[in-house]
Amino acid sequence: MDGDETVEFESRSVESYRALLAGVRQLPPVRVRGVLRQPQGKGPHPLVIVGVGSQGLASGREELYGAALLAQGIAVLIVDSFGSRG
Repeated sequence: MDGDETVEFESRSVESYRALLAGVRQLPPVRVRGVLRQPQGKGPHPLVIVGVGSQGLASGREELYGAALLAQGIAVLIVDSFGSRG
């Protein structure tokens, strides 16, 4: 889609709830990527963050939701949290 912007940010890889409770800073860092899509026209625009389902980006659900939200003038950040975690 035109105007897509790849964004990247740091998160933490959590293997269990117990590890999370032990402290977020102790968890191994991981870089997470996403695609930011903004509607045409001058912003600011509201934003919805779309996370991937259990099938990852292969399901097409994120594209479907993203297109519907963009059509309503809502920016979308589709986060691919599985991509960097293997």
